[in-house]
Formats: sequence, structure tokens, C-alpha cells
Amino acid sequence: MSGATGEPIASERPKASFVVITYNHVEMIGRCLDAFLAQDVDFPVEMIVHDDASTDGTVEVLRQYERDHPGRFTLLLQEKNGASAGAAMSRALTAANGEYVLFCDGDDHWNDPAKARTQVEFLDANPELQFCFHAVHRYLPDGTHVSDGDATDFYHDWTSEEVAQSATVFIPQQAIAFRNVLKPYPPEMWLSPLSDVFLTRVVAHAGGGVYLGDRIGATVSFLHPTSDYASRGVPQQDRMAKVTYLLVVAWLLRTGHDQEAARLIDEPLVPRLTGSVGPPAPYLSWRHPGSVLLVVRHWWTWGRHNRRSRAVAA
Repeated sequence: MSGATGEPIASERPKASFVVITYNHVEMIGRCLDAFLAQDVDFPVEMIVHDDASTDGTVEVLRQYERDHPGRFTLLLQEKNGASAGAAMSRALTAANGEYVLFCDGDDHWNDPAKARTQVEFLDANPELQFCFHAVHRYLPDGTHVSDGDATDFYHDWTSEEVAQSATVFIPQQAIAFRNVLKPYPPEMWLSPLSDVFLTRVVAHAGGGVYLGDRIGATVSFLHPTSDYASRGVPQQDRMAKVTYLLVVAWLLRTGHDQEAARLIDEPLVPRLTGSVGPPAPYLSWRHPGSVLLVVRHWWTWGRHNRRSRAVAA
């Protein structure tokens, strides 16, 4: 925990928690942590770094930063890879003690020294809001800028109701700041392969948010072939999306948000499961006997349940 001077502050609750998750980012994690240290703030902050059992030297870099900046970083070093971005994010966010949380991925970095101060001051001045965010610009490892594509369609203010009514919402986790009032995080989120999809829903359920536009310089995000998502083939990426949306739907149903769950089932979950979006689904096809058996089993189970319900009602 530290103030603007860089000296540790042990007696105050941090105003903000800077949180990063990393895995095999040895060439990039230094830029991320340097951007944390470069933030121009006049309030106490803590910096939490979660490493998911990196094998490429990332841990050695983290320990060097810990030695060079005593009291600035809290390292959460896993001995075994958790195989889930959601678990890494949930574990790191659970450790955050600040009034606000600002998140980044280890292979990305903030590009504006005033980012944290701008977002914290904005949320302080607007207590009715849960979060705020800004743009992210994507680059290839060689520095070539990549089109932000459909992401810009989501760069606007959001109410909780608008999120609940939307099948797909993208709020970049590298650019978000939100109030630290969400603990404990849902167990379904811990299992999610795509952490940003789940985090968006959880944050928005606590309140609306505002897009700050060009008031903050865009975070730099790198698309590199070794990342957890990009390193997978298209079928595996599609499976990660399917599992994530199944978990989001399970969480929504468990917490009584049936209508929102129904929207996600209709789109994008069912199109992905049936193969009308993404690669074909060989395990959910009428040509596959397992699928037929599954349908018959559910028809019999739920048909029997419905017959009993009708009998009780009569």
C-alpha cells in the first residue's frame, strides 16, 4: 500500500486496489507493473499481482519488483495452474481491500498516468454509479494497431437494466474501475474460462456505469499467440465461450434472474450449442446418438415432472 510519494502506508485502508492476473508474461509483465507505479495519485493504493504458476520466468520478474519496491506489491503466487481465468481473477479480486478496484491483465498495460485518479474521482463524485470504464486499443506484438472492431459498439453508458436486457455485453476488464462491494464472488465465476464476460455481469448487477471516452488514454492490449485464449484453436475458443455462458446462465438462474438467463439462453448460448454460431457442434447433432439419447432422457424426466405438477394442480 502506498501514497503518491511511493512510501508505504500501513495504517490506512487503500482507496484503490490495482489488481493484475498474469500467466507466462515474462516479456510483458514489467510494462504492466511500471504503469501501476507511474500512476499519479494522492491517495493510498495497494497493488495485487496473481500469478497462475507461470513457467517462463514471470515469477522471478515479480519477485524482483517486490525487492525493488518494498511494501508496494502483494504477490499471490500459485504453485499449481488453476486452468481457469475466472479462478485467477476471483482469487485476486477477493484479496483486494481497496474502496475501488482497477484491473489489468499481465500482458496489457495502462497508458495514462492519470487513469486511476480520474476514475476514482469520478466514482467519488457519482455515488449512484457502480463502475466506469474507457477504451482499449489492441496491438500485435510488433506494435501494429489492430482494429477494435465490434468492441466500440459497447463503448457507451450502461444501466443495470440495459445489461440485463442484452445478450452480449463487452466492458474491457483492463479499463474498468468499480466499487469493491461484490464479495463473495459467485462460485460459478471461479469456474469461468472467460473472466471478462462473467465480471461484466457481476459488476453491472450492482449498479450502472459510465463510459469516460477520451477523458482517459486508452489501455494498451496485446494480441499475442501465447495468451490463454489466442493460443487455443477455434473449437477450443468456442468451447470456452460455451462453458462461460452456461456458467453465467447457471448463476442467473440460481439468483432468481430468470428473464436475463432466458435471453442468454436464446442468444448466444443456443446458437453456439447448435453450431449456428462458431464451428459446428458434432456432439449436439441429430446424427450423433448421444444427442438423441440426451433429448429423450430430458423429455422423459421433465415430462414426468410436468405430469406430476399438473396432477397436483388438478
